[in-house]
Amino acid sequence: MSPSTGGLPTPTQGLVVTFNYLWAGERDSGSDEARKARPCMVVAVAAPRNPVLGSALEIVVVPITHTPPMADTLAMSVPDQHKAAMGLDPEPCWVVYSEMNTTVWPGYDLVPTPRSSNGWTRGTCPRSFLIKILGAIRTAIEDRVFKTGTRR
Repeated sequence: MSPSTGGLPTPTQGLVVTFNYLWAGERDSGSDEARKARPCMVVAVAAPRNPVLGSALEIVVVPITHTPPMADTLAMSVPDQHKAAMGLDPEPCWVVYSEMNTTVWPGYDLVPTPRSSNGWTRGTCPRSFLIKILGAIRTAIEDRVFKTGTRR
């Protein structure tokens, strides 16, 4: 049973949620549905640019994966000391920052997280690591190696 949206927090940078993330390669192959839900980190929150969305916020998420990054993927290993705070298991994992999904909050791609105190969030990225991720994203954008996809 899904939790009610009443416990849904306001999204902030660093919030880690479970999300149906559509990889750029899947999108490029013609898919419009994610293969599975995965941990993702909110890296940006903005007021909607589209008046049809009403007061819904728009968010940008980057994926977190256990799969080691390939040569053309920009990713940062999650330090062991941050995994519990982020709601991640102790296995090696990476935040991929060479691509992102944008969507409205909460949107259809947000997946309930049963072990969560509010039913929706996994945890929060510690500020020091978030700053490193945001800096890496900024560099990827400046170097034009960043891929984006919109989920609605």
